[in-house]
Amino acid sequence: MKVVGLAIRLLTACVVAGASVGATAAEPTLDCKIGPIDKTFGGSHWLVYSCSDGKTLVFVTAPNSPAFPFYFELSPEKLGGEGTGDKKSTDAAYTDISKLSNGDVAVLLQETRAAEHTQ
Repeated sequence: MKVVGLAIRLLTACVVAGASVGATAAEPTLDCKIGPIDKTFGGSHWLVYSCSDGKTLVFVTAPNSPAFPFYFELSPEKLGGEGTGDKKSTDAAYTDISKLSNGDVAVLLQETRAAEHTQ
């Protein structure tokens, strides 16, 4: 449970930091706590959350993942990530996530919303 709490704190800190970088007063804060769903990318388990804008996904390393701690943010404009997890694991996940089609993203968005309602 301690590791799960750490993952949630990492997610929150990263999303808050990412949402505030370059933000102006007119830009809304991005809330990315919808979900999570458990998925595998690059051979590692990731917790996938969707954001309040309805189009952005955040991928956070699951507890005990070799890629921990790390997160990716995927929006229609970009894919970026940050953390100190195992580089081979995070690179493999980046490759898989970067290949997601618009349809794949739409399914993940729908799955995170459904998971939010079951918790």
